[in-house]
Amino acid sequence: MFSDVKREHKRLLRECSLTSFFPFGRGLEFLLPLLIGFLIIRRNPLKMLLNYKGRTYEIINWPEFRKKVLFLLGEGIVNAIQDEALKLGLYISGRYIRGFHHYVDNDGELNIDNDVYYAKYLEYGTFEYFDLYGLDNFPDTPIKKKDLSREERASLPKGMAPFAPIRRVLYNQEKINQIIKEQFG
Repeated sequence: MFSDVKREHKRLLRECSLTSFFPFGRGLEFLLPLLIGFLIIRRNPLKMLLNYKGRTYEIINWPEFRKKVLFLLGEGIVNAIQDEALKLGLYISGRYIRGFHHYVDNDGELNIDNDVYYAKYLEYGTFEYFDLYGLDNFPDTPIKKKDLSREERASLPKGMAPFAPIRRVLYNQEKINQIIKEQFG
């Protein structure tokens, strides 16, 4: 039983790259309601028009435009994730923070990833914490064992708690709105 759970945990960590939590993978249609007020897009059967700050632009190549918008959004989100990681104190060598990158693939989906091998443990924690919190939950504030008493530390699961810098940005609607405003406002 325990080995099955541990095997499933390892499989999930292997299969779930950090991009699996990115909600914009469904395409720009998910993004459009968030951009209202910054970009107003009108669909015309003959052409695509974009109103931005009182000026109208005709979009000739919609798929390419969509990729550029997603790329800009990804840049803002990566910057916010790096700021969150700095705020959480995850910068001993700087390798983890510099490891974040984003790209829009051929299907028009935005992917955010970190190529540092220990990134998944900083995001999800080690096995017992992953078992406790799962993929969607994380502690409100990072658990710093060095600040706890011996009794409090003994009551915690073994291993490393999740810091979840990516989910702290992606699951926070205010931060996403702020990123959109900064990138497109």
